[in-house]
Amino acid sequence: MTAKQNINAGSMTHGQWATADMLIILGMIALANTHLIGMGGAISRSLVFYPYEVLSGQWWRVLTYPFVHLSWYHLALDAGAFILLYRELEDRRTWVKLFYVLCCGLASLGVALFFSQSTISSGLTGLSGIAHGLMAVTALEMVRKEEHSRMGLVMFGTVVLKSIYEAFTGEVVFEFMYMGLCGTPLAACHAGGVLGGVLAFAFMNRHMKKGVTHLA
Repeated sequence: MTAKQNINAGSMTHGQWATADMLIILGMIALANTHLIGMGGAISRSLVFYPYEVLSGQWWRVLTYPFVHLSWYHLALDAGAFILLYRELEDRRTWVKLFYVLCCGLASLGVALFFSQSTISSGLTGLSGIAHGLMAVTALEMVRKEEHSRMGLVMFGTVVLKSIYEAFTGEVVFEFMYMGLCGTPLAACHAGGVLGGVLAFAFMNRHMKKGVTHLA
């Protein structure tokens, strides 16, 4: 097999994995929102994050809560932004992208629990926190490229300032766009997502530099 064939084979394998992870994510979103198509809410309710249920042993809620949404409008806003940002991540390795999603999701949940008591009483759903985190990661990836660094800095500064404002005021920017179809927005989860994204990116960046130094 020639070097060119090797490269093409590698690209095909990568493309298959990229398709697989996206299909899994789309499948999770579909499964978690059966209540939106009249199939009942038993599955959806079992995936929402409620602290007391998690403490009683239903640990999977920590991982599944982002996929559940309260309305078609809520789903379109959150999932649309998430999928777009996920597919545009510069690092194409599936495990790296899922690592970003996991870090953003856990940090979003943790900050929401710390800043908002309503997380305990009302639970938590939605991909908006993770989407904010992926936006921060995307911006930092752009900063590394000289031709896109200025745009990346603007994008990063915007999402960070927006999230800090929301966390300390409790008010979600552009909340008027929700039209009452997204439940009670938990502003702190956006800041948590950004924090998780920044920390995950810093970890991966350091990991990559160590790898390059080791090879040298």
